[in-house]
Amino acid sequence: MLFTDFHFLFLFLPLVLVAVWCLPSKRQRLALLTVASYIFYGAWNYKFVTLLFLSTGLDFCAGLLIDRTGPNRRARRAFLLVSIVCNLSILGFFKYSNFFLGDLQTLLTWLGIDVRLPLLKVILPVGISFYTFQSMSYTIDVYRGQVPATKDFLKFAAYIALFPQLVAGPVVRYKDLDEQLDHIDQPLGLDHLTVGLQIFLIGLFKKVLIADSLARMINPMFESYPGLGQLEAWMAALGYAFQIYFDFSGYSDMAIGLGRMLGLQFPYNFDSPYQAANMADFWRRWHMSLSTWLRDYLYIPLGGNRCSRKRAALNILLVFALGGLWHGAAWTFVIWGLYQGILVAGYSILKRPWDALPRVVQRSLTFVLVVIGWVFFRSENMSMALTLLAKMFRLPETGMSWSPGLIWLTRGNIILLLFVNVLANTNSFQAKRSRVAALVFAALFVLSILAINSLKIEFLYYQF
Repeated sequence: MLFTDFHFLFLFLPLVLVAVWCLPSKRQRLALLTVASYIFYGAWNYKFVTLLFLSTGLDFCAGLLIDRTGPNRRARRAFLLVSIVCNLSILGFFKYSNFFLGDLQTLLTWLGIDVRLPLLKVILPVGISFYTFQSMSYTIDVYRGQVPATKDFLKFAAYIALFPQLVAGPVVRYKDLDEQLDHIDQPLGLDHLTVGLQIFLIGLFKKVLIADSLARMINPMFESYPGLGQLEAWMAALGYAFQIYFDFSGYSDMAIGLGRMLGLQFPYNFDSPYQAANMADFWRRWHMSLSTWLRDYLYIPLGGNRCSRKRAALNILLVFALGGLWHGAAWTFVIWGLYQGILVAGYSILKRPWDALPRVVQRSLTFVLVVIGWVFFRSENMSMALTLLAKMFRLPETGMSWSPGLIWLTRGNIILLLFVNVLANTNSFQAKRSRVAALVFAALFVLSILAINSLKIEFLYYQF
């Protein structure tokens, strides 16, 4: 089920909101949210509801066992290791088994070994990367003593399965929702509904009227990428940079808005990333919940920057390579991650001369570097990525032809470039309570509904 489905907007969401607002007790609300979230997830493929329940039960038990072993460090570490290995094994099987089998088959063929490895008919469960990382963060935090292990399975199940952020984030940590879920029975008022609904509609506008409209223009260009000219290649790459931003930040806004309507406050996931002055700054602003997850649970345990400069640079490369692989089972994602890591590590080395540049130059160069990186992210294989980059960086063309579609895309990219550099991000949004605001948001909703009916494009991050 998508947030943009009419079944969700006009049936599922209204019923859940009315029920949550009417139920008075904590247990009733937690039960309702858990059941509604499982229905939401099962609408995509009911078979994988059991996998979600398995991950939830695994880490709930692991948390209790870690907590009950007390000062026995070896036992605590053993239970944590079992949790991590099980979680990563499930994620690895469903997401990466065919990727590694395919590469192994290629290697065997190259070595002249005539063996045919069977590819598994594995369906990638929607959102498995998100809820696995979310569940793992709980057991790690319990092991570190940063959160107490919960003895309330219903509360933990609600935390893992909350439908607003279940399938595409943000990656919410247990400590962010622990107290909120304990007080889920607090009365909900008009403020919750107003703020949540307005943030949700902003996200819906971003997704449907901006991201999906861009997708309709640039997807045919990427499908016929060998025939693109230099300007077309740049406009397609730039269009994708805006598409993925408005698509994913739109989803995050919708998730945050839904949370507010339910009485929950999720962390923001974006902070005007295309206004970043360097690549380290970009990753403090883009997909913030994942960036901080990788920092706290991977980069810092590896030693972070509390080591030699070479080791710190290696840590950055490893973290970003794994972050790229987290996004998908393809070498294009790994190369994209390594590219990001090289730029972040390079900035840490060249920080002084970079920071001496005028601010506008820093931001412009950072944005161009980000757009180049999105070419790897969007490409279906390395051949496609290298072909697009070759087209983008060859000698300037003469006598370029401007098709109507290219003119519209270029104009749209220019407008969006100004938009992302001038307007504030959703995290600074304040609810507007006036007749004018009501009319504006009503118009956004009507326009979005009309666009939904014509486009029908899935959220990009559902595939991750």
